[in-house]
Amino acid sequence: MNPRVIAPGLYGGRKSPPRAPVPSLDEPDLSIADVATMLGQSRDTILDLVRSHRFFPHAYKAGSGARNSPVRIPFADVLDYRAKQPRAHG
Repeated sequence: MNPRVIAPGLYGGRKSPPRAPVPSLDEPDLSIADVATMLGQSRDTILDLVRSHRFFPHAYKAGSGARNSPVRIPFADVLDYRAKQPRAHG
């Protein structure tokens, strides 16, 4: 038995879990936490970007729109944001 594979078949023979699927444009809008995870940023950073109204122009408050309503960001806005970010050289 391979000592690196803890439980054979757990991940289909891979050493790590499969990557999370990338949402399509047909997927529901994303939460602040979802976007933070996708972009490798903190939730506070994403919330600051939303509040600036420059980076996620179609973000909105779900539900009643009250102060504590969750913010939702369309996936298309996330794609636009990523496309505008400079690429790291390496």
